[in-house]
Amino acid sequence: MDKIKAIDPKIVVNGNADKPYYSIEYYDTSDNKWHIGYGSYELRNVIEWLKTCFDVVEADVEPVRHGHWVEEDTAITCPICTRSYDTDFEIKRSVVLRFKYCPECGAKMDGKDGDKNAKL
Repeated sequence: MDKIKAIDPKIVVNGNADKPYYSIEYYDTSDNKWHIGYGSYELRNVIEWLKTCFDVVEADVEPVRHGHWVEEDTAITCPICTRSYDTDFEIKRSVVLRFKYCPECGAKMDGKDGDKNAKL
């Protein structure tokens, strides 16, 4: 099995305190997009997948762009690339708001000051 060449893969936790769900968030260099996958309720499985399925690589990348999700009635939009997620049909609102990065352009959704569109 070929390993996924990834930048900064890390384990993220969703769910609740009684039943946490672990996944791996990673930037895949083959398609230049952020992904969340390899999930399980068993942390030891996810740790093993992180070791065996990923090849951590260093990359010459552009500086991180920052933004913060723009919420509308039926959509949530990235202010950097203007990708909009229809929260009625495409994906649940709560799922999009948990994304730390825009899956389309990779912008970090932390709303830091200083970036052109951080506070739209």
